[in-house]
Amino acid sequence: MLKFSYLSFLSFLIFIPFLNAQTVDITYPVEISGSPGETVLFPIFVSDIPASANVLSLAFIFEFENEYIEDIELVSQGSFIPFQLFGNRNFNVPDFRVGGFGATPINGSGELFTLEITLGEATPTGGALFTVTSSTLNGPDQEPFLNPSAPVAIPLQIFGVDFSLDLNIQDAGSGETTLTIGTASDATPGNDSQYDIVAPPSPPAGAFDARITTPGNDYLTFFQPTTTTVTTWDIQFQPQTGNEPITISWDPGELNTTGFFRITDTIDGTFILVDMRTESSVTVTNPAIENLQITHEILSETYESGWSLVGVPVVPIDPNVFEIFGDVTPNSLYRFEGTYIPETDLEAGTGYWLNRQQADTVIFDGELITSITISLQPGWNIISGISIPAVIEDTGNIIQPGTLYGFDGAYQEVSVLQPGRGYWVQATQAGEIQVVGLE
Repeated sequence: MLKFSYLSFLSFLIFIPFLNAQTVDITYPVEISGSPGETVLFPIFVSDIPASANVLSLAFIFEFENEYIEDIELVSQGSFIPFQLFGNRNFNVPDFRVGGFGATPINGSGELFTLEITLGEATPTGGALFTVTSSTLNGPDQEPFLNPSAPVAIPLQIFGVDFSLDLNIQDAGSGETTLTIGTASDATPGNDSQYDIVAPPSPPAGAFDARITTPGNDYLTFFQPTTTTVTTWDIQFQPQTGNEPITISWDPGELNTTGFFRITDTIDGTFILVDMRTESSVTVTNPAIENLQITHEILSETYESGWSLVGVPVVPIDPNVFEIFGDVTPNSLYRFEGTYIPETDLEAGTGYWLNRQQADTVIFDGELITSITISLQPGWNIISGISIPAVIEDTGNIIQPGTLYGFDGAYQEVSVLQPGRGYWVQATQAGEIQVVGLE
């Protein structure tokens, strides 16, 4: 999918220091934009070159500011002079050149040539893709006096699709369709023509249907802005009469690698609650459920520099402290069991002291935890919470009242356990407590 607009261009002049101070007016796109791995076009035009300027040759040097280009091809040329692409095509040296030479002077306006550039999968958002310097050779003897222009930086705007997930929805008969959800850095909460497909009006009751609903439109494909905290999609469906139930299936491998995905009913979230990373389908047998909500949530916590009481609010992919918390002070992770014990890995439900040299925000990846049972020893313990704000259920009455403390530069008595934080608590005897989500 080409994402280049031909409406915006940047012009500059190459000065030819004779023949009455003639100039060559070269026009570039102001910006090129595309998604990682996609192909974009980069056309170059020339304007109003008089034959008297005697321009027989033009050369362009493209210098990379990064090395995230997979391939470059010269795909079309104007009628002025033939151009060739040459230089280091393996991109170990981040530059390439396009040059053209003609037997007669360039005269008039039009396209010089167009490049087709394949962006690498790792192309970053923003910045400059490359700078362009152009020059001319003039005169019947083609003396190589070079008239370089000032380098022109061409910015790259990445249209980044974060993920795209197909939802196969079918009833027990022949009713079946596919809905697509996703997020992208250039998507909006409304209709985005480059991504979204609106749905036609709903059919009568008793006919199969499925759609993504929003306050403005219904969609078959609906992308939203990149998730920073929470993004939701509302799915509405109805089986053909007599062909209940509805089954929704998906490929967990298509989910964004960051954050948590769950699908829940919209009644109260207790009839259906599915972790979409660990499951690949859900069947709706309750006829009262006609809507489900998909939630993508980024679970993160910001920690100040120095010591913090921390916990891991998920079942982590890798429990190593550096994999979870990044750049922290080596050998500074401690749990408490009557005395401090150094650790390298973290376990859900256990709290730890951890030191870091500078403040940072940590994004937690792993399996969601909605409740957990924690064993306490007599005396002081450091515990941690779950994936959502939580409270302690102490059915055995083993916790000394008023002894749940968090730490934010100083100890503070608390009643709610926040994800990613650790807490001191004092037990009167050994036993178990449950940490459950805050109602």
